[in-house]
Parts: sequence; structure tokens; C-alpha cells
Amino acid sequence: MAPSSFRLDTLAANLIERLEPVRRAHLDAPENARAAIERTTRELAGNVAHECRSVLGDEAQAHRIETEAVETFLPRYARIALEQNKVERREAITPANLVVQRLVPLIFGMFASRLMAVAAPGPWDVAFFLVPLLALFWPEWLGALARRRYLAELQDIADDLGRLQDADEKLTPAQGEESVNAEIDALEGIRQKHRPLASHEKG
Repeated sequence: MAPSSFRLDTLAANLIERLEPVRRAHLDAPENARAAIERTTRELAGNVAHECRSVLGDEAQAHRIETEAVETFLPRYARIALEQNKVERREAITPANLVVQRLVPLIFGMFASRLMAVAAPGPWDVAFFLVPLLALFWPEWLGALARRRYLAELQDIADDLGRLQDADEKLTPAQGEESVNAEIDALEGIRQKHRPLASHEKG
């Protein structure tokens, strides 16, 4: 059993911590972001694998680190990181964003509040005029939801790599053939959740 510092879920957490500033540094250049993410992933995974060989002499775990970092972690992280960069670009304060994401929702909100006030007049009319203010912050609402989803997906990657680690460690010669086949099926199920995405990364 690998020590916690060399487990795949620990590796995933460390990679995410290193890669988040990397992807933010290339918000406006998706190809540069993709290349920087791949370069950093390979470098960090290589360093951890080398340390695993030097400290533990565990070639199997070192190979697991190198393989899963590139084949399982990298495609999934790169995809969601580039999607998150799109979200953060839309939140940036630029003339185009101010018109599309601020002015248009504000005008729509004013129009909607007027319609509601006419359709349902009463002492609550003042509340209807809060609608434009809510519409003005529409990008923030969308951004908060996107960040929540992004963080959940990052956690999902780390959790899946933890399950891969546990499943790999259970594959020992002492197991029966049926048990081994079941573990292999479980491993492939987790990996396929990530790896098919790699074919779309270059598109």
C-alpha cells in the first residue's frame, strides 16, 4: 500500500493546486493554457514518480503515477479548466462584456419590472423595481454557479483517482481469477470516465 504522499488522489490534489494558477495565466489563449497544463502535469508527475522510486523503490507505484497523471487526470482536467477559463473571460470587465452582460440584462430587467408592476399593481410595486438590480448582477450569479460546478468536478477527479489507487492495490496474485476480473472491470469503468475525453481535446 502506497503512503498517502504518493497516492493518486494526493497527486491529483497537488496537481490541481499547481495547475490552477497556470490555467488562469492563460485565460485568453486556450492553446497556450492547454500546453502549459500538459507541461506542468508531466513535470510534477515525473518528479513525484522519481521520488517514489528513490524513496520507496516502488516501481509499480511510480509507473502508476506517471501513467494515470497523463492518461486519466490530464484529459479531464484540461477539458474542465478550459471551460472554466471561458467562464472567467466572460466575467472580465471589457467594453463588449459591459454591453452584453450588464447593459442588456439591466434594460431587460427594467422592462420586466415595468410589466410586472402594470400586471399586478399594489403596495408591492417597489419590490418589482429590484428586478433590474438583480439582472445587473446576472454574470455574478452565473459565475458563482459555474465555480461551484467546477470545484465539484475537480473533487470528482481526485475521488476517482483515489478509487483507482484502491482498486489497483487490490489486484494481487493472491486473488482468485473472478475477483481479479471484477477489479479490472471496476478500474476500466473509472478510467473510461476520463480517457474518452482525450480524443476531443484536440478538436
